[in-house]
Amino acid sequence: MIVTEQLDSGRVRQFSDAGRMLRQRESGALYVDAVDVLPLRYTYEETDEPVPDEEAGAADYEAALSRLGVET
Repeated sequence: MIVTEQLDSGRVRQFSDAGRMLRQRESGALYVDAVDVLPLRYTYEETDEPVPDEEAGAADYEAALSRLGVET
């Protein structure tokens, strides 16, 4: 189930209580947790994909930038 919590400064955080990734319905982008400002413009659905156990490292960020066409 998606949990929603109110943060400071009119922000809202959403995440899965089952350790699953969230998919933004409008773009299809996947998130571990989503932080948006009020009023909320985006909606999310819980996927079957588990949240990765390990954090991204420098090589992961460089690979992501490369896929986006950014030269490092």
